[in-house]
Amino acid sequence: MSAFSVATLSSSGEAVKAPHTRYLLAASLFATIATTVAFAQTDAAVVPFSLEISATWKPGYVGVWDFTNTAEKVVKAGSGVVIGIRKINRTDHEIARLTKTGGPYGYVYDVRDRDGNPVRTKSPYDRGWIRSGGPGRVRGSKDMVLEPGEGYVSSPPISNWYDLSQPGKYTIQVSEHVSDDPRSDVIRSSVITVDIVPSDTVTPTP
Repeated sequence: MSAFSVATLSSSGEAVKAPHTRYLLAASLFATIATTVAFAQTDAAVVPFSLEISATWKPGYVGVWDFTNTAEKVVKAGSGVVIGIRKINRTDHEIARLTKTGGPYGYVYDVRDRDGNPVRTKSPYDRGWIRSGGPGRVRGSKDMVLEPGEGYVSSPPISNWYDLSQPGKYTIQVSEHVSDDPRSDVIRSSVITVDIVPSDTVTPTP
């Protein structure tokens, strides 16, 4: 009898081999992996929306954001920085267009300088105003939901709130909680870069 087998006695007194110990361990491991994969697939399937961000308009269009263009945006100092954000409902049911945990236009903003330091807002008033919601937080509106597959585009004036007066590269990312619960998961956009150059810099015409 193998050293890795377990023998038991049948009702007639004959030795009967129990299933191989290693087989049992392998079967148990397989079941654990299958369960883990199933949970992972379930978690991935319930992401309610996506966030896209851009600092570039579509060629030939004014005010129409090109969310496929993630190239660095060059802006002259003093010209102002506006970004486009698109939220798309990825579920098969309605979701809130804005959550109560968001800031202006429904989002939380992460603006950093080239060294990775958070960029300060222009005044203490701006800090409180941004945290409280700013524009886009209209209560009682009938258009406060996104249908399945529907997108919502907003254009926050970032340089109105954050001090981008000094030349240099700045990164911008936005995020939003998946629900009104501040402990809920957070969806983040990609990171875009805006290069602020001196106002007398000659930049190529797009």
